[in-house]
Amino acid sequence: MHSGEQHRGLSSTHLIREIDASLKRLKTDYVDVFMIHWPDVFADKEEVLRAINIIIMSGRARYFGISNHYAWEVCEYLWEADKRNFPKAGVIEIPFSILDRRYENDLTFYKKNEVGVICYQPLKGGLLSGKYKRNRGLEENSTKLIAGWTYEVSEDNYNKLEALEILSQELGLSLAEYAFAWDLAQPGVVSVINGARCKEELISSVKASEAIIPLEHFKEIDKIAPGPEKARIRFERYTGN
Repeated sequence: MHSGEQHRGLSSTHLIREIDASLKRLKTDYVDVFMIHWPDVFADKEEVLRAINIIIMSGRARYFGISNHYAWEVCEYLWEADKRNFPKAGVIEIPFSILDRRYENDLTFYKKNEVGVICYQPLKGGLLSGKYKRNRGLEENSTKLIAGWTYEVSEDNYNKLEALEILSQELGLSLAEYAFAWDLAQPGVVSVINGARCKEELISSVKASEAIIPLEHFKEIDKIAPGPEKARIRFERYTGN
């Protein structure tokens, strides 16, 4: 929010000062979830959790979450919280979409440890909105320029978008609805951040939340836009009768 070393990172001083500043700006006594947004390699995790504990015990926040961290980093917070009886992270917020699956192998860990996954950029900065067509060019609007979420639509991306749109049409969904539904079907995902700008887009998102994507579609999506390599099962178990 300001320049200088004391106005960034996850030091206890910064966390407590910024929750107070946020509450003042929001004109409220508390927030439901207080998120630590980016990893800070210089911050001690016990110090971070001690500050979070103060914030929650004082009633400034009900729960806390973690954003833009990998599963091993979240695991360190869970371990530290368990050792010291500090609040446990309830949610993780990550960029996740059909076109951005870098965190996919972390999802099973979050589900197992009851950390709800919130997906942001579910439309990959608008690429999965369905409005970008081949040879039409990229429309850059001010909102995405401010957020820094503009992406070049390459020939490879056009090929993926066109193949995905065919799949979405089979289910009577728009490409955006299909992308939302795919996110919501992933292990541990509890919510998708939706930047709806009008009533129609909000209604469309509700439709996506009720859609069911067939198993064969997931296999086709893996071919169109593959995710990270999965861990190989080395010890098969006999499951027959």
